[in-house]
Formats: sequence, structure tokens, C-alpha cells
Amino acid sequence: MDHRGVSPGDSRRGDVRLAAVRRAVGAGAAAGAGGAAVSAAVQQSNREDALGVYVARFVLSLHSEFDNKSAIGVFDSEQGLQYLQIEDLSNSLSQPQLRGLCCVGNRLYVTTPSSLRIYTIEPSPVAGQAWFRLLREVVLPEWVLDKRPDAGLLAVHHATSKGRLLVACNALASIEEFDLEGEFLGRRHLWQIAPQHFQVPAKVSGKSGFGHIRGICENPAGELFLTVAFRNWSDTGSVIGYDSGELLLDQLETPHSGLFLDGRYFVLDVQRGSLLGLPLSAGGEALQAKATSQSFAARGLKINLRGLAGDGEGLYAGFFNFEKDEKKKVASQIVRFDPRSGAQDKLYLLPEVAGFRFPAPFYLSPFTADICRVVGDLPLLVDATRPQPCLTSPVVEVPRAELSPPVVAAPVVPTQEQAPVRKEQSLGKPVIEVIDVSLSYRRGVRLHTWLRQRQDRDFRALKGVSLTLREGEVLGIVGRNGSGKSTMGMLLAGILQPDLGSIQRHGRIQLLSLGIGFNNELSGRDNVFVNAALLGLSRRDVLQHLDEIIEFSEIGEFIDEPIRTYSAGMRSRLAFAIATVIQPDVLILDEVLSTGDDSFRRKAEARMREMKGKAKCVVMVSHSAGQIKKLCTRVVWLERGHLVLDGRPRQVMPEYEAFCQNPEKWLRRHPNISARLQG
Repeated sequence: MDHRGVSPGDSRRGDVRLAAVRRAVGAGAAAGAGGAAVSAAVQQSNREDALGVYVARFVLSLHSEFDNKSAIGVFDSEQGLQYLQIEDLSNSLSQPQLRGLCCVGNRLYVTTPSSLRIYTIEPSPVAGQAWFRLLREVVLPEWVLDKRPDAGLLAVHHATSKGRLLVACNALASIEEFDLEGEFLGRRHLWQIAPQHFQVPAKVSGKSGFGHIRGICENPAGELFLTVAFRNWSDTGSVIGYDSGELLLDQLETPHSGLFLDGRYFVLDVQRGSLLGLPLSAGGEALQAKATSQSFAARGLKINLRGLAGDGEGLYAGFFNFEKDEKKKVASQIVRFDPRSGAQDKLYLLPEVAGFRFPAPFYLSPFTADICRVVGDLPLLVDATRPQPCLTSPVVEVPRAELSPPVVAAPVVPTQEQAPVRKEQSLGKPVIEVIDVSLSYRRGVRLHTWLRQRQDRDFRALKGVSLTLREGEVLGIVGRNGSGKSTMGMLLAGILQPDLGSIQRHGRIQLLSLGIGFNNELSGRDNVFVNAALLGLSRRDVLQHLDEIIEFSEIGEFIDEPIRTYSAGMRSRLAFAIATVIQPDVLILDEVLSTGDDSFRRKAEARMREMKGKAKCVVMVSHSAGQIKKLCTRVVWLERGHLVLDGRPRQVMPEYEAFCQNPEKWLRRHPNISARLQG
């Protein structure tokens, strides 16, 4: 481990503006070396145990790239990794990763790429019981819009001075503010935080980009700072005052996290595997500790440092590499630095468990919950199915003469019982794939009434919509009149073809819409044969199912009367009975269940659930929020031809209903969506 002083006047890339830092933290921030900058939360997370040994405790997020799983860990400076809870993220909207995390009292807040998860912490867990129980998962509409793979959520921080949670959202280049219950309070974009350093998107020429917000920290005076890597898509990053907008540090190599401690500001350099400590007072010494060694260099390995937490006794960071070749992997570790000298004095090897190999630490945060320590030699491992014990991660003292950690093979932790193979929830096969589809109608516009002149203009019914429909889904399509719902149904069915983009269909698709598919002069019985033939059924098949169709539709003796004598409810019941008796791969219902009595709607809903259970797919176009919530597993919200939101009913419907109640208010709250709809 290389540790040395760095001169404030050093002119290489990585120069910092120390004067600005000192102005921002104030004269009192540098006073009281040895702990004045330690927050109350950090102090609460550290204590002396019964033997008088000083113990620091942290909570951390980990991800196994080899097994594509994430976990929450609890770490202390005596035992190492004390507890590991593997989380079930199989239903995640994007990558199954846990990223930033923050502990506030008995609550834990953790980000995934597209959600904020809120956990309650069990006060007195017993063996085999999860310490962290998921209360709520927050997903804002803007986080899952369009075709982006995720919202780029990273750091989360509890701003004690504001009493709010701050979440970094890199897809929007913003900080999202929440209360502790997860209610959204507001948003500040980087170009609003620091207008002199970021351009407003509308004024950006060429490729726009703002960077990655990788850290949020608070100084003893309660001022907040953002660590932004790749600022304006450059090769370097900066530290920016959240309230002042001042560029405090610049030209930092791929910075991550950030921490005020012991009269210095500490920040990590991810790519170089370095810790940089900058003095906050005139004449203070800057420190740089680089986590490299001759053995790493000889093997051509690149080490990453991520996640930073600490107190007056030590600074802790995650230490790992991203090599996909197991022969080049280094055992993941937590490394500890002396905050006064920058020397690495300890390393804690992270154990491997079956199904969670090479766990890479992403973020660390003080663990403030008052949970008794595990009694005995074995800490707990809790996965998504059942608990498994795992060995304590070894603590290795690093001799002062050899400050670089050894390269060791990652230890495989034996389990007392082989963990069961868990079948991950998998999505069904694609039935319809809609790829960047647009469709326009030509309509006539009367320019001068007295001259009766008309001019044809294109009306864009759908604009750049993409979605994939899979077996087993019940998809609801909602939107106000004219939003493009029925057009989308006809595109899915193949009745219409897009102007731009493409649609790939796999299987038999049937569209049911009032007034479509029946000959008004034929009887109901004759229309059964005609419609069934169009669906591919032979006359023998129709005769085999005819009684079932008539019984289900509740038409009775009217089956031999002309269709023109039927009510709208009778037509919809007969059409539904014909289409569902053969069970197409995709059944598209365009307001078919909006008519008819309650008894038939219950029968229709039961048949839809039966179809879903047989891995068929149903698409419902409906204005009925109750039906959508009751029947659908997924909802797509269209507005003015744009796909506004695609997600679970509990995520989409509250936003859609709020929009319908007061569109202007909702759009003011979501200005980026408003701008897109107007465009």
C-alpha cells in the first residue's frame, strides 16, 4: 500500500481547489481534530463492547456478478462481515442490484437502479430471521419511462439539516427528495443546482450528458455536497455544493462517495483504487493512499474501491475487481485506512457462500440500529428461501512493513447443509414485440369555412412506443380518450401496420371490440360459425363448442335472431364467448367488459384468470380502474400517443388517477414528461 502526502499545489490531473473547500465548511469545521467532523449517526453506530474493544458497525450493499444476486450486509470492525441477507430481486424492473443505502433509526433505505426500497430493521432478531424486512418499494413514473434500461439510481443520503432523503437519479441528472415515509417531495436537476457548470438540456448542442452522481455527503455544519464522476461526460469528476452550486473540487479521477472526517474531506478514486484526503484548514496535510501491490501489478489486475464510511478510528472501503475470469479474481475485501496517516492497517476478507461468489461491495453506511450482536461463532446468512449459516470473515492484521494486501484465492465457505437450488422467477416467452412504433392518421382540416377548403394533415396517434408482451401476462392499456389505446390494440392484432418501427408477433391473436367482426343481418348462430372460421376453427370444432358458446354468452333463444336486434351487452358477450373458447395466444379486449351486467363480468373475469393460468396472454383496453387493478399484472399508460409509464398496477394506476383528476397539476410536478408530451 502506497501512502504519501499530496501537495495542495500539485499541478497534475486531480488538482483540487482547497480554498473553496475551506470556505464551504467554515472555520469551525477544521477545529477539533480527532473527531469534530464525526456525525451523530456515525457515533451512534460505533461503541465499546463488554471487553472495552472499540467496534465500528456499518451496513453495506453487495453484488455477485457471477451469480447476479445482491445482498445487504452488516459489518463490524471486530468480526468483519457479521450478517448477510441475500435479497430476492427477480421482479426488479431493471438490473437486480442493490446500490446506495442509508440507515435512519430503525429504517434502512436502499436504491436499486430504478427503485427506492424501504426496510424496517428487526430490533431483536433470532437465528434464521431476516434483520431487514421490506416495507415499501417506491418507483416514480419518470424512473421507468421510455426505453431506458434503468433510472441510474445510485447514492442515497439522509440530510439531517433538511430532514429529507436525497436520492441520486442519473437518468434525469437530478437529486430526488423524499420524506422518511418515501413520499416524493421534489426534484433538483444538476443544471438547477449548478447552472454555471451544467447546461439546460434545451440549450445543449450535440450529445448531452451530465455525469454520474456517485456520492452525497454532509459536513458538520449541515451543508451537502455531491460527488459527480464524468462531469459533462469528461474523463474527470467534481465535488459540488448542493445548495451553493459551487464547484468545490475539480479534475478528480473517477470519484466515488465522500466523507468529512478529522479535519479532511475524503473521497475515493474508483479506477485507481485510491483514497484521497484533502485538508480543510490552511497548512493541513493532504493524504493519498493507493490500494495497489506488486503482486496485483504483476498479474495485470485492476482494483476498484467503492463505498466509504468511517470515524476517528478508521476509514473503511470496499475493495474488489470486476474481472469475469475466475482465475483473475481477487477475494473481495473491506479495507481499513488510518485517517491520520492514510496507511492501510487492516483488511477483512469477505466470505463466499454457495450461489453468492465474489461479492463486490458497492456502498457502505453507518449502521445506527440498536441490534444485539449475534451470540456464538457463526453469523447469519439469510437468503430468499431460508437461512444458512456462514463462517465469520477473517480479519487480517497488516504489518506496517508490508502495507499491501496479499492476493489470495477467494475462500469458499462450507455450509452445514447444501443450500437448495432456487428456481428463479422467469418471464414467459415473447408473444408480441413492439419496437419503436409510430403511426399517423391523415385527417382533413377545414381552413376557410366559407370557401369549404380543406387541407390534409397527419395526426400522430402513436409516437415511438416500445413494449414486449409475454406469455402469462394480463396487460392493461389505460389512457384518456384520444390517447392511442384502440390504435395500439389494432396494431397488436395486425389490423393496422405502423408507419415507423416494427411489430413481431408469435402466435394466434384475436381482437374483440364492440361493432367489429359481426354481420348485422346474420343470426347469432350464423355469426358464431363465421367468426370461428376466421379464427381458424373447422365446422366440426364449432359444433363441438357451440352449446358451450351459447351457454356462456347467455344469449338463450336470441341465438337465432339477427345480430342487429342485439344490445351492446349481448354482442360483447357473444364475441367474448367465441374468442375465448378456442383460447388464442393473445386475446385483446377493447372495452368489451365495459358493457353487460355484473354477473357476466364476473364470469368473464374468471375465464380471463383461467386463460392466464394456462400461460395465455390477455390485453385489456379499459377505462375501468377497478378492472385493471383486479385483473392485470402489468399496465401501460398512453397519453397523446406517448408511452408515459409501463409497470405494475400499484405503480401505474395511482399516478394515472392523479393525472386524470388534475392533469395540469400533475404535469407541473413532472416537467420533463410535460415537455415530451408537448413535443
